[in-house]
Amino acid sequence: MRIIVPAKFYVEGGIERVIVSLLKEFEGIIEGIVILLPEKSIATFQSSLPNSSKIIYESASWPGSTIGTKQVRLLDYLQRLSRVLHMHFINDWALNKSRDIRSSGRIRFLAKKYKCTHCLYFISNRVPFPRKLDIPVATICHDIFWHFAPMTYPEKMLKEYDESLREWLVKADQIITVSAKTRHDLLTIFPGFESKVQAIPSASDRPDAILKDNDSLKKLLRQNSLQIGQKISFFFPSSFSLYKDHLTLMQAATQIFSINSKFTVLLTGKDTERLASGDFDLAKQKGTFEYQDYVERLKQLHAEHQMNWSHLFWGSGYCDLAMVEAVYQTCSCVVMPSRYEGFGLAIAEAIVRGIPVIASDIEVFREQVELYQCADRVQFFEAGNPEALKDCLQRFLDKPVPRLNSHEASQRFDHWTWKKVAENYVSVLASLS
Repeated sequence: MRIIVPAKFYVEGGIERVIVSLLKEFEGIIEGIVILLPEKSIATFQSSLPNSSKIIYESASWPGSTIGTKQVRLLDYLQRLSRVLHMHFINDWALNKSRDIRSSGRIRFLAKKYKCTHCLYFISNRVPFPRKLDIPVATICHDIFWHFAPMTYPEKMLKEYDESLREWLVKADQIITVSAKTRHDLLTIFPGFESKVQAIPSASDRPDAILKDNDSLKKLLRQNSLQIGQKISFFFPSSFSLYKDHLTLMQAATQIFSINSKFTVLLTGKDTERLASGDFDLAKQKGTFEYQDYVERLKQLHAEHQMNWSHLFWGSGYCDLAMVEAVYQTCSCVVMPSRYEGFGLAIAEAIVRGIPVIASDIEVFREQVELYQCADRVQFFEAGNPEALKDCLQRFLDKPVPRLNSHEASQRFDHWTWKKVAENYVSVLASLS
């Protein structure tokens, strides 16, 4: 099996982690992988994936001297000419042909060049289905946030996401969801595709040996102005999003901090450096109905606790996987206050590292606790309830739950790893041949 992976529109953060984790395991069990990336992202993936002849990196765009680039240039010229001559049907034909060559044409060319047997998209939201690709095509569905997150999105956006997903459901050979809950959500909106949609839960592995070097970890943390070992630390690894609900965590933490300052809250992910500095000009989800009220509540909370804010919250912004791992290995507890997730990778990542968890009581988190059989390691609280979260944080401060050592974590949680996930993916893809 040789898989071509178009990743031109991959998303930094959790989805990036899924791509890297699965490709690492694919490298050991299939013949080859061809990954298409933005030119600027190739070096990043090369540093994260094994140095292997099985993995081939290609630009998602046609290089300058290739036939594809020449065809696109000719079609662009034809578009300009047809607009001048008011020949709209020619302009439309040339535009569609150019789009096909830029995306599907590039994939077709490389799939044929490297004799690929399958195509796997790691994300396909509003991504056109590849045309005339004579091999099975599958995609991963990470969530149906536009319907199930507790937010009101513009009608135009809902239509675009729905139309895109419906096209993939109709044309793809397989849709793989990252949880049973996401499969249920998808089929609730699009019934009738049960045979084409399969859930393969995501996973996590314990960190690579190189990241267990304590001196390296401490150096990395110091470089990012983070002191360790002085206080209990609660870690929330997630980019800002309204349904991730940083606000509930911040409300709960500030209530406790006024009477007990012996802890800190660590945040990683896009825009978390803004949250930690009191800058609430947050681009994500500005177009939603709930955004303005949410930001106003953040501003009010900051105004009430401005003196303590920088002592309580630390935010890195988007950072590489090594930095996220460094925080995992030095934090006291992982907190996940999300009101919606397609999977919520940080739960699994914490559990396999032996880190205790405090999490909102949502179905997909319960699904992970059952998957890893770790109910004794997770405290649940009512989603969106800062008082309930405050009680959980306070209980932890009063009686911290210790980490499990590496051996204990391995004994309990190594039954579901990225290797197992990858084997399931390969089995599903093989059935499409």
